Amino acid sequence: MKRPGYRRLPHTADLRLVVWGNSREEICRHAVRGVLHEALGQRPRGTPRHYLPIDDLPEQETLLIARIVNEALFQLYVHGVVATDVRWDGGRPFLGIRPLRPGQLPEIEVKAATLHGLDVTEVDGRWRATLTVDL
Repeated sequence: MKRPGYRRLPHTADLRLVVWGNSREEICRHAVRGVLHEALGQRPRGTPRHYLPIDDLPEQETLLIARIVNEALFQLYVHGVVATDVRWDGGRPFLGIRPLRPGQLPEIEVKAATLHGLDVTEVDGRWRATLTVDL
């Protein structure tokens, strides 16, 4: 099994994750999967039924990751679908979503990815981000 591309960091009040990848697409995918793993109590799995475009994109890279993660959280809590993939097409991100499995419910409420302590770096084709989310 491939390593998840994220891990939980100690934090006093909220949830803090570090995510990594070889591209912007991969780091966004790992950020979404990491946050949804925490919300669902298990890694989000399954083949997406379809892809939703993410609109109203900020230009700044750090804000972009927060926007994508927050859209995945919105889809989970409001529409009952789980994002299992993030892909880029034509310079635009899309969330690959599928319905929650029967009986599957979030274990905790992750309110939002915050800008507090949000950091994204890219060095020699390797991306890394630190992300704090409110519980």
